[in-house]
Amino acid sequence: MRRSKKILATLAATALLMTILSTVNAQETIKIGVFDPQRVSEETIEGKRIQARLEALRDKRQTEITTEERAIGEAQQQLTQQALSLSPVTLPLTDVLTGLQTGLIDIVAIPPYVALILQWHTKVKYVTRLPLVYTFGFMAVDKRSFEKISPGDQAVVREVMGRVYENFNKVNLVDNDAAFDALLNSGIESVELDEEEFIKTRKVLLESNLQLGEQGKFSKDLYDEMMRYIDEYRGQHGAIGRN
Repeated sequence: MRRSKKILATLAATALLMTILSTVNAQETIKIGVFDPQRVSEETIEGKRIQARLEALRDKRQTEITTEERAIGEAQQQLTQQALSLSPVTLPLTDVLTGLQTGLIDIVAIPPYVALILQWHTKVKYVTRLPLVYTFGFMAVDKRSFEKISPGDQAVVREVMGRVYENFNKVNLVDNDAAFDALLNSGIESVELDEEEFIKTRKVLLESNLQLGEQGKFSKDLYDEMMRYIDEYRGQHGAIGRN
């Protein structure tokens, strides 16, 4: 009996609520609240506290990744230098010119246009055009900041910056060739690397990379897959592969 009364009371309350809603709907639009997690995280005390913890965790993880990458890079340099019988001297960028002047270092590896800008070319007599390292630059934009601008403005930023960096890729190659010619015009003698010696050097470098993989510094399977793609590309474009 009590259960029946509860059911009837519930039905009555539901009917009354529906009547009220229909009346309200006839007179004005019902306003529905929407939860905005972005505003909660940015404008409330608890949201800001959680956001700070997440950022601290992200920074800590990034630091760990950077440290690991630096360790791998240093290990690779050591193996390469040992294999090539080199005696490395670690210097800040600002001390390289002084090192060349005093005889502390004899060789520098650097793009031609950077050698001109930093005036390192004034203290060397010979240059060999040999690809040793790949340098790159990029512009990073915070995702949360980027998402605050309108989709239209985001499209403009992507289009403009994409065009600018595409032009960088083209101009840098031209500037690099012009800088190399400038080095030769300044009196520096170009020394061609013997092809046989180049193959030996390349073999040594590849072996040092493999040693890092065998030591567990990176995935050897991924490395082999990457090298297969590189060999395939170079084979299609007439470049030198691993062999």
